Amino acid sequence: MASWLKKRRLPMAVLRIATLQGLVMQSLAPQEHMKQSAYFARKQTKYAKRQKTREVLVKCRELRADAIRNAATKKLDSRILGIVSRDIVAAEAHYHRSCYRFYTRRETSQQKGAVSADDKEDEDIYEAAVSPSYSELFHYIRMELFGTPRVLMMTDVTSRLVASMKSFGVDQVQDSTKKHLRQRIEKEFGRFLHIIQDHNGKLLIYPDSLTVQELVRENQSLKKQLKTLSRGDAQELQTKAAKQLRADIKTKAKDINQSWPPEIRVCQT
Repeated sequence: MASWLKKRRLPMAVLRIATLQGLVMQSLAPQEHMKQSAYFARKQTKYAKRQKTREVLVKCRELRADAIRNAATKKLDSRILGIVSRDIVAAEAHYHRSCYRFYTRRETSQQKGAVSADDKEDEDIYEAAVSPSYSELFHYIRMELFGTPRVLMMTDVTSRLVASMKSFGVDQVQDSTKKHLRQRIEKEFGRFLHIIQDHNGKLLIYPDSLTVQELVRENQSLKKQLKTLSRGDAQELQTKAAKQLRADIKTKAKDINQSWPPEIRVCQT
């Protein structure tokens, strides 16, 4: 065997890579010795992982030969490409099943690792934005909701959290973050804040300091507004609605540090 290898003058690098990759292949050996020796392995015996039994050699088949060839091509592995350049099926090449799985799956694992590395920066930005965003939201609740006790829609609170996270560079807020918002609020404020459902299942949030008297006054005020709006003409209703929208927009814009009316260059971007 040594003399045959010497005559063929095979580079030692090829022998080493075949051994390292675990490909026990016989495609470069003479046909009469194909089924007797594993010329590319320093030892032909390999034991299965965590077992005392030897792992048998299996004959290369067409589909698996393609998989090995494709894996070598993706890796730009010139040494393995040199080995598989011949028809390894016709040459009755053999290998261990575990070696085949390792070599053909390695490219997939590397690609996944590369994707994770590319996404790591986004994950770091997201994690860094969560804590200050919640801090801003909790500060708003303490200053606004406790300072002026009233009822808020949970959707409004969620929107404020989303806007805060986007201001810290987050492009898309995860659904899990929105889903756990109620738990975070209840953990932060405990019994001093209450969250209930309205008749449509929408969540409402209000402070414990909100009294029944204040609710009665607010209810009465809303009834008067509704009665006034129901009696007004269409033009008057549109004007009042526009004024109300403008006031709401200015309030929202102030909360997220945006001016109103917006600048032309902002609208164009």
